[in-house]
Amino acid sequence: MATKSKTPINFTAGRRSKYPWEQWLDGDPWILTPGEDFTTTAEAFQSAVWRASNARGVKTRTMIDGDKLYLQAFAAEAEDAD
Repeated sequence: MATKSKTPINFTAGRRSKYPWEQWLDGDPWILTPGEDFTTTAEAFQSAVWRASNARGVKTRTMIDGDKLYLQAFAAEAEDAD
């Protein structure tokens, strides 16, 4: 029989990301390669980059060249200054 929890559950505790987002979104430019850095196409992974950066409160610029994904994160305020 199911029981109700008496305390809030922290669903993100112990949950680890498949990708090193803190490293890739550090502000430095990165070149990611499918099969080495991610398991989808560059086009599909581009969406994952945007979601991860949004969740961390940063913006990213991305570019696809061939099968490589180029990315660089920057502070959200930097875009407003442009």
